[in-house]
Amino acid sequence: MATQSPFSWLEEFLQTNPLHKLEIPVWAVDELERRLLALMNHILIHEPQACTRLLSQRGKVIQVKWRERVVNLEVTAAGLLDRSARVTYANLIFHIKTDSPMQIIKSFFLGLNPDIHIEGDVELAGDVNWVIENIRWDIEDDISRIFGDELAYSITQVAKHVFKKLVEFKNSLAVLNSRAIREEKSKT
Repeated sequence: MATQSPFSWLEEFLQTNPLHKLEIPVWAVDELERRLLALMNHILIHEPQACTRLLSQRGKVIQVKWRERVVNLEVTAAGLLDRSARVTYANLIFHIKTDSPMQIIKSFFLGLNPDIHIEGDVELAGDVNWVIENIRWDIEDDISRIFGDELAYSITQVAKHVFKKLVEFKNSLAVLNSRAIREEKSKT
């Protein structure tokens, strides 16, 4: 008798469940893009050196492509980013090759960059790369503005611990699943 993976029911559910075929409504995607842009500007505005670097690129358009989504961002006169209505020409194109949204989120929280293909204006690419490499969101600092330093430190430590445990749990599931697959293959 072949040993079945303890998570085969989950795999079967995810493959046959019609929920994975549902598309996120356009308004929700639009709102998510606006929130991400607001977050990027929030991070940039607290880093004057980043704004100064981007200020020299004002008016240029950065196009970000991921799957079938395309977002055009224009560098503003303040050195921040805004959605651009210009779609005829982008000075710089970022094509995100990583398909999995979870992998992108994971790399963001780990401080890693997803697989990206870049083409276009070399000077703009250099400034954007500098911003990406040197600017980090100080979540603890933002939380401390609301709750104070001690509570902010505690919240971020708990969040880091939870994230670490979730990664460990995911890795242990992968190990269990690979063992089950090996056992199943060895019996056939």
